[in-house]
Amino acid sequence: MNYEEFLAKLEEYYIDLSEVQEALGLTDDEIKSWEESEEMVPDEAIDFLNSEIEKRSADKLETEE
Repeated sequence: MNYEEFLAKLEEYYIDLSEVQEALGLTDDEIKSWEESEEMVPDEAIDFLNSEIEKRSADKLETEE
């Protein structure tokens, strides 16, 4: 997943980039480097994103019941 795709997923699920930064202990410069690089977003960031999506989806289902 590249940086633009990562940002789109964050936005889709209302996850702030600062949540990723805090959870992974990253600096602004480290996250900014993802944007400037043609490399993929690190796996740990994608794992965090996926776990947040799952958690938020489960929370949404619970509140709908």
